[in-house]
Amino acid sequence: MPEPLSSIRTRVRRWVHEPTASESFFSDNLINNLINGSYRRRVAQLLMSAEGSFTQIAQRDLVTDQSTYAWPTGLIRLRRLDYVTEDGTQIPLERRERHTSALDPDGTTNTENPFHSFRPIENGFVLEPTPKVTITNGLRIEYQATPTELEADGDTIHVDFPDIFVELIVLDVVTYLMEEPYSGPEQSMNSIGLASLKPRSLRPRGYSPGLATGWITNGRA
Repeated sequence: MPEPLSSIRTRVRRWVHEPTASESFFSDNLINNLINGSYRRRVAQLLMSAEGSFTQIAQRDLVTDQSTYAWPTGLIRLRRLDYVTEDGTQIPLERRERHTSALDPDGTTNTENPFHSFRPIENGFVLEPTPKVTITNGLRIEYQATPTELEADGDTIHVDFPDIFVELIVLDVVTYLMEEPYSGPEQSMNSIGLASLKPRSLRPRGYSPGLATGWITNGRA
């Protein structure tokens, strides 16, 4: 079951021996921001693996004489673009930049699939040739997008996010709290000497702060 923000924050506080915000050196807001920062980084790593995590489906109405359509909000990587016929058949469209070939002025002679290809542009894509038919939800876009941030205590980690990566988020945040200096009233425990008071109780056997910090700063998992 996806883990909520409040549960992840509780696990962080258990590591630093500060179970409640009222008697804590670190505010809930600070910990929440660090959790989201690590969450975004780990999501980016999963997206780069190209295994299909965080896949969503969007649809667009196909409109006569309209060739340009917008990408869904938050799109990171396109996985598939389909032309959907009136009977619901999904026909994959081919990405084609068409640097040298001529544009067929009338692709509708092929009633099974009147669109030969699509070309990505900055905020959308262009169908070639231009549609000569209107179909509700005639375009199906399968894409990957970054999950929304965790704001409320009940907000949960995306279902595609592996459980083992949640543990890495906890360790990422604990490492930041213990090792990274902060400006202002909320400095790190290490920067004011508190980390040296109980280092063994806050770190598991064989745990290396330098290695964990490297995970965050260098993007290595």
